[in-house]
Order: sequence, then C-alpha cells, then structure tokens
Amino acid sequence: MRITLKFSSLFKTLSGVDLDIVDVSDGSTIEQLVKILRRKYHDLPFDQEQTFYFVNHKVSKRDQVLKEGDEVMIFQMSAGG
Repeated sequence: MRITLKFSSLFKTLSGVDLDIVDVSDGSTIEQLVKILRRKYHDLPFDQEQTFYFVNHKVSKRDQVLKEGDEVMIFQMSAGG
C-alpha cells in the first residue's frame, strides 16, 4: 500500500525533499515505516524523543497501524534561544 510522507522542519532540510511516496506492507505501523525510511534516509534522526508523527493531521504513536492513502508527517520539535 502507498503512504504519502511529508517532511517538515529539520527532516525537510536534511532529506532535501518536501514529500515522498512510500510503499509499505498491509498492516504496517509507523515503526515499520521508520525502519524503511532509515534505509532510504540515513542521516535523519528518527529515534530522537523530539520526533513526532502525524497521521492524517492527528498526532500518532509509533504503533499506529497505517492504511492505504494515509498521509504521514514527520516533525521534530527544536528548541532555540
């Protein structure tokens, strides 16, 4: 099934793209999606506590099961001073 992946903030800068279309197996979770993305985007900090995942504009946990056509946005909070 196909998932639309949108990058924002740091992820957008490091990946060099705004969005990607990713094929995942039926019943895949965000955690499984992250494993695929680690292989494709080696330098992105997926494991940091400040990384949040939104599925169809709702905050989701890494065990969220994805469905065909879902839109996943990866966002990282950053602090500044």
